Amino acid sequence: MVFTLDVGFAELRKFPPGSHPGVVLFRPATLGFQAVSRFVQTFVESEDLTQFTGCIVVVDQNRVRVRRPPAPAE
Repeated sequence: MVFTLDVGFAELRKFPPGSHPGVVLFRPATLGFQAVSRFVQTFVESEDLTQFTGCIVVVDQNRVRVRRPPAPAE
C-alpha cells in the first residue's frame, strides 16, 4: 500500500482500483512535517488498513473517501 500526498496517485484512469495493493492519499490542512506526520499516524492508528486493499482512499480533515475495486463477475 502506498501512502502519499501526491494527487497523481489517485488518478482513477491511471491507477484503477484493484490494479494495485492500495493507495492512500492524504490531504492534511497544513503541510508541515509534524502536522503531516500526526495526520498520517492518527489515520493509521484508527483504521483497519486491510479494508483498503486494492482501493484508492482519500483522507482529509472531515472524511475518508474510498473507491473500491469492481465486484468480481458472477
